[in-house]
Parts: sequence; structure tokens; C-alpha cells
Amino acid sequence: MSATRTRPKIWIWATLAAILLIAAGIALFQWNWLRGPIGSAVRDKTGRPFVIAGDLDVGLFRGPLIRMKDVRFDNPAWAKEPHLITAREAEFTLDFAALLQGRLVFPYVRLSEPDVSLERSADGQRNWVLKRTDDGTAQAPEIHQLSIDRGVVRYVDPIEHANITAQVSTEPKRPERPTTVIFSGTYRKAPLKGEAHSAPVLNLRNTDQPFSMWVRVASGDTVVETDGEFTDFAHFGKVDARLKIRGSDWFRLYPLIPLPLPHSPPYSFDGRLKHVAGETTYENFSGKVGSSDLSGSGTYVHREPRPLLKANLQSRVLDLKDLGPLIGARPQKAQPAPPTAQPALQKAQSARSPAAAGKVLPQEPFDLERLNRMDADVQLQAKQLRRPNELPLDDLFTHLHLEKGVLGLDPLRFGIASGEIDSAITLDAGQDPIRTRARIRLKNASVRQLFPTVKLMKESAGVVGANVQLAGKGNSVAAMLGSASGEMGLAMTGGELSNLMIEYVGLDGGEALKFLIGGDRKTAIRCAVGAFKVRDGVATSETIVLDTEDTNIAGAGTVNLKDETIDVTLRPEPKDKSILVLRAPIRLHGRLADPDVSVNKGALAARAGSALLLGLLNPLAALIPLIETGPGKDSDCTALLASVDQAKRAAHTPRTRTRAGSPRPAS
Repeated sequence: MSATRTRPKIWIWATLAAILLIAAGIALFQWNWLRGPIGSAVRDKTGRPFVIAGDLDVGLFRGPLIRMKDVRFDNPAWAKEPHLITAREAEFTLDFAALLQGRLVFPYVRLSEPDVSLERSADGQRNWVLKRTDDGTAQAPEIHQLSIDRGVVRYVDPIEHANITAQVSTEPKRPERPTTVIFSGTYRKAPLKGEAHSAPVLNLRNTDQPFSMWVRVASGDTVVETDGEFTDFAHFGKVDARLKIRGSDWFRLYPLIPLPLPHSPPYSFDGRLKHVAGETTYENFSGKVGSSDLSGSGTYVHREPRPLLKANLQSRVLDLKDLGPLIGARPQKAQPAPPTAQPALQKAQSARSPAAAGKVLPQEPFDLERLNRMDADVQLQAKQLRRPNELPLDDLFTHLHLEKGVLGLDPLRFGIASGEIDSAITLDAGQDPIRTRARIRLKNASVRQLFPTVKLMKESAGVVGANVQLAGKGNSVAAMLGSASGEMGLAMTGGELSNLMIEYVGLDGGEALKFLIGGDRKTAIRCAVGAFKVRDGVATSETIVLDTEDTNIAGAGTVNLKDETIDVTLRPEPKDKSILVLRAPIRLHGRLADPDVSVNKGALAARAGSALLLGLLNPLAALIPLIETGPGKDSDCTALLASVDQAKRAAHTPRTRTRAGSPRPAS
């Protein structure tokens, strides 16, 4: 009985003894004998020399753990650098099951004082690809976890125009993120530099365990900073991090970030960056563009053949000058005057505007390549607009669609003078030059509020509407309007105008003097209509009529959008007898930026005399790149436009006044 019990104990001790002998053999084995055979085997498999100049050791407790000192692995012949990697020490584990399947998998790699040179050739070859399989596909070793201490890593890629060098070190004083990476170079021809702090071991393939990292990258004056967790870092699998970004023009983000954004004023944003399954979302961000605030969320979807940008944006206060670059107007920068210039001249030069330079329409060309690089679906709502006093816009809403190079703003809607500008604009960048269509409607706009800076309009009333339909071609707003054809119509229903203004326009000195002495009163509007045909960038009037109780003003002329000039003649015809009546035509001509009135009646009279045409034509022409408008009261304005001939005939009917001042038809 005791002999039977003794046999199992013998086998147990024998097994333990065998394990100990094997362990002792491994521990005492001179692994350095294998340095030559290992180097030969690697060279046979890869075609590249592999040298272990220092000690080779194998530990049994991590799968097994292989340690090599003073190692060198050479590059292929086409590479510029002789070595792919040199390291004072390399420590790694091998997945033997994957090795039996012909795959080289390293669950863990630690490099001490390495010099790593990663290269891609102009024809797409990569020096880290060790061989090609039987089916011709490239096979690179898999590294799941990587730790680098006091190393240099270089990356050169002529396809991406990248040349980056990184210094990697470990700081034990920071236990959470001890690894520091400082890098600089160029990427896609843009200079960049930055710094990163990360966890001690980089999880390249472990998709279940997040990896903590802080990164700051600067390219020129563009700075990107992110702080959070990354999972499956090698394939940009999952990201959940805070992202701050700022710069002078988000146009420069491309191609560092593959968003073909237009030019912008200086910007800064702070939000949450999330990435999963091919979608990158920047959510709950807030910041500023120029002097405008902007917040919301946006999602970038990586797809073929074009990525998609979806965004929902809000602004409490949106400055219109910050929208200028969207239509090709580059931000204006004041140029310093010469040191010898007089102070008054310096002040005048610093105050010069684009209008003073002779042009008001944006000349900057749109980038066709960028418009065809991606699709977009973006909504923007601004509760309040900061704008010049002369432009009474209140708020903004637009829905932007970009698909296959066709950009649509539908609707593009502004609140204006208690009314609304409702428009739809299409730019087809699939053709060169760009083809453009615009439909614009101005509805229910108050005359008084349309001209807030014209003193004599403050007591006026009435509602204005307009209809604009244009089609053109060109790669800038100026070129589009300079080639446009279509029609424009404006009308005013009901209301009253300042009689003082009417008398000034009619050059009725006696009546104007009477009202200046005794106070202004209002005169009813019988009809106000303007209709233009546009052909090849030249708008020619078909009808310009403003008929009131006191004066009939008829006009004719052209607005040339090619050379940005205007030549319109107004013929006022006062209906009552008065001294000092001058029935001379009033000519409005010159550049749109700074038109002249040919009859000099003083500053006040000139402002009043040109207020109607400047107000109805020039501001609307300036808004054409952004808006489409329509009649204030469709039925009334349509009737006025349809009965323009009757209005013109009625305007010439002579009138007399009773002593009480009430008008009556003359016999």
C-alpha cells in the first residue's frame, strides 16, 4: 500500500526536477551563440542585414521576454538612410502562435536610446514593410504595445510632403504621463512643431484599453491642443478628448486638416473631440471668429469619393464683416503711411475703405479644387447681426448644401427693416468658370428703417419689396455679377414720404423754404416702381417712377456691374406752382463705391436727392452675392408693377391746391 502511494510522489518530483533542469539550462544557456544564426535567419527572410552586437538574453516570465543590446536593422537599398533602427537595447515578446502562421507579431516592445528612420518612397514603398506575401500584399510586423526611452524617430514621406523628427524621453517624475515627445518638421508642405505627454506604454492595437495623452501642435500661427484618451492609436480607432484650436485664418488648416474651409478672420474654439467608426465629431464647442461668437457641433464623416461635413452652428452676435471672406472678400488690413506723410494724410490713408479704392464687389476667386473636395450640410443661425449703420439687417439663417461641387444656400434669410430678405443661391463649381443662379425676395421692409442714417427719411412711411433673378458665371463674386443676366424689380406700397425731401429732390426752393420755416409735413405716395433688365452685367432701367402728391420723379439709366459704375438720370416734375423751381435733370453717375450727383445743392440736398436711388439700387446690388429678395406685399407690388403705365400717366396729371392745402384734380 505504501509502495503504491510512493510512485505518484516520485513522478511529481521527477517532473519538477525536469522543469528545474530545463529552466536551469535556459538560464545557463549561452544565448549569445544564437546571435549569428538569428541575424542570418532575419536576412534570409527580409533581405536586410540584422546585427546583434551586444548581449542576447531570454527571460521566461513574459512570454518569453527577449533582450538584445546594441542592435541594428538595415534599410532597403532604395532608402536614403542606411538603417531602419539602431538601439542600445531592445526588449520584446513574440507571439509564437502567429509566428507559426507566418505573421510577425510583437505583443510588447521597449526600445532604449533608439534611432528610428521611417521612410516612404515617391512610388509608395515603405521601409517598415519587411516582405510581401505570396498574393503580393505588403506585410509589416505588428506591434501592440510600444515604449521608447531617450530616442529619436524620423519620418520622411514625399507623397505627403512630410519630414518630421521627434525626440522621445521618459520623465519618472510624471507617473501618469512620463513619456515626452518633442517634434518638428513639415507636413504637407506646412511647417509644424509640437509636444506630447503620454502614458509610459503606447497601446497600438489594444482596442479595449484607452491611452492617455496630451498633444500640442503649432503650424505657423495655427495651434491645436488636445487632452484626453485614445484607443487603438495606430488606426485612430476611438478618441474622446478636449480640443482647443486657434489661428489667424482657418483657410490655412487645409491640408493639415482635410476641410476645404474658406478664408476667415482670426478664430479660436474650445470643445470636445470624439472619433469612432470613421466619424469625427467636434461637439458643444464655443469660440470666436473675428468679433463674432460661434458655437455648436459638427461631424466629419470619412467616406469615398468625398468626405462629408455636417454642422449646426449658432451665433448670438455675428459681425457681417466676418462673413466677407465667405464670398471672396479678404480681410482688410490698414497699410501704414510713410513716416514723412502729414498726420492728416496718414489718417486719410488709414481710413480708406475698399469703396475708396474704387471697387465694392469681392474680387477674390473661389477655389474650385476645394469646392470639389468634399460635401457639406451646414446650418447657421445668428440672432443678432453687427453691421454698418447704413445696413439695417437684424438676424440671419442659412442652410448650406455642398454636393459634387454644387454649392447651394437655400434659404439664405435675413431680417431687414422689420421685413425679410429670403433668397436661394446656387454655385456650380463642377464647371469652370462657376455657374451661378440667384433668386432674391425682399418682403415687407419699412422705408423708414431701410435708410436709418438719412435724416429726411426718418419721418417717412411705407413698405418696400423687391424681386431679383440673376444668372451668371465666374470664379469670383465680381466676375459672376459682371456676366449676370436676368431682371430686378422694386416697388413701394402705400405710406408717406417727407415733403421736405420731395421738394428738395424737385429743386423747389420756395416750397422747401416754407417747410423749413413752418415745419415738415408728409405727402402720400401714389406709386413707386423700379424695373431693370440685366444683360451681361449691365442693368438697364425699364421703369423708374416715384409719384407723390407734389412731385413726379421719373428716371432712366444703367448700372454696370462689370466696371462698377452707375449712370442714372432723374427728372423731377413738381405739380404745383412755386418760385425758385428748377426743373433740371439730376444725374447720378460714377463709381458704385462713390457716385456723384451732377447738380450741387449742398450736402443735405445731395443726400436727399440721391437717397432713393442709392437706397434701392446700391445696397441691394451689394447684397446680391448673399441674398435674393421679393415684393414686400406681393399683391400690392405685383399690381403696381403691372400698372406701371397707368402710374406714369397719372403722374403727369396736373394738380392744383385749395387754400386749405388739400389737393384736387384740375379741370
